[in-house]
Amino acid sequence: MCERLPGSKVTWVPALRMRESTLGQWSDITILTGNTDSGPSDELVSGVRIAGASKKLAVAVVDVRSGNPRVVAVHPTGLSGVAVLLPGIGVEVWSGVEAEGDPKCCPTNFAQSFLVVLDGAWFVNSGATVPAGDPVIPVSEF
Repeated sequence: MCERLPGSKVTWVPALRMRESTLGQWSDITILTGNTDSGPSDELVSGVRIAGASKKLAVAVVDVRSGNPRVVAVHPTGLSGVAVLLPGIGVEVWSGVEAEGDPKCCPTNFAQSFLVVLDGAWFVNSGATVPAGDPVIPVSEF
């Protein structure tokens, strides 16, 4: 959030923070804006990549419209996660399905789910399960 103090330059004031529970826990953080709920303005969507071979991805949607940012939706951390914004719909997330014998780096199947809003409430809806490498799995924006 940006706040202009009287007689000063623009000052950034932290309004919402994410902190690692241990140093080096995250390998990457991506923040995107997009109108994921068909509302009058964009939301922030964060994707946090967990360090390690599993390439886990945690996704959160943050509503910034009120001037009081708040997390409105969280997708559970997914193995080898892939996520893309779907304007006016929500966020599409693909997570590796852990099967016995699969190495942590390389799941053999991926499950699709969606973070979607309905009547002002956010939900996680399940979708298809497809083999790894299926062209229906998009390139991750996170």
